[in-house]
Amino acid sequence: MKFRQKIILFSSLAIALIPVPTLATVDNKLVVTWLVFVCLCVAYAIYRRSVGEELLVALFFALVVTSYKATVYTGNNLLIGHINVYPLILWTAGLVALREIYKRLRVSYRWVVVSIIYVSALFCLEYIGYYLLGIRSAESSPSFFGLGIIHGSLFIYWFYICAGPLYLLATDYLRVK
Repeated sequence: MKFRQKIILFSSLAIALIPVPTLATVDNKLVVTWLVFVCLCVAYAIYRRSVGEELLVALFFALVVTSYKATVYTGNNLLIGHINVYPLILWTAGLVALREIYKRLRVSYRWVVVSIIYVSALFCLEYIGYYLLGIRSAESSPSFFGLGIIHGSLFIYWFYICAGPLYLLATDYLRVK
């Protein structure tokens, strides 16, 4: 990493921490959304060529995931139309991270291995959000096998589990760098 890139990264992260205490008094989702958004912006600023295409495809996938059904959480919700910004930003970041892992991993059956990593990370992050950060859906939908993760219908369960592996297939098909 070049010196200029290190300065940009450090400055951006330092500036990004300024509103965190205020956001934390309002809602945990706002803190998470803000920090992940800043990380996406920094990644794009530093690695524009290698992250740009996958960021656009990830944003499109995230729009599909989040616009299927209006997701409303307890507490504050930042909405653009009926799309909640919290899952939109987190899905985008998660898919970009998934693609980066996929590009760098050099093992046999890479797609299968990364798909397993995706499902494990999805379950882990859903668990942390639900139990540690107290992020709850406003509607009372059943959770996946009663674990407190992925609240919704059977379709939502499969849709969330398949979104990451389908994103990898789509980015391979589109020859995203």
